[in-house]
Amino acid sequence: MFYAVPGFVYDNFYPQGWEARQMLDLGAVLDDDSDSVTVAEIDDLVVARISIRIHPEDKMGEIYVLCVPSEHQRQRLMNQDHQEIQDAGMSMVMVETGGDPEHEAARLGCETAEYHRWPVTRYFKEL
Repeated sequence: MFYAVPGFVYDNFYPQGWEARQMLDLGAVLDDDSDSVTVAEIDDLVVARISIRIHPEDKMGEIYVLCVPSEHQRQRLMNQDHQEIQDAGMSMVMVETGGDPEHEAARLGCETAEYHRWPVTRYFKEL
């Protein structure tokens, strides 16, 4: 499989693959911060698990550990979380996703939901 990041970076972040890491990340949130988790449903079927953090110093809510199967992406599943963040007195919301080809649907979903991209560059060096 082709990855848009160097192999050593992928191997360090995802030693058992990205699916295993996503399950570990979601499990940690459910174990340590389950109050931050909401679910999105379509026709009584859970189609997303969404966690939020509130950063009052920036008046910002953050959507993190967003798990959405590909067939349900770009369906405005974060609207409930947007409302919860706004109700907490925040004036903006941030979501982060990868710039690699595998995250194209996530980026399109953010752009469809009228998020504005903030260009960020990360550099990695193998030791």
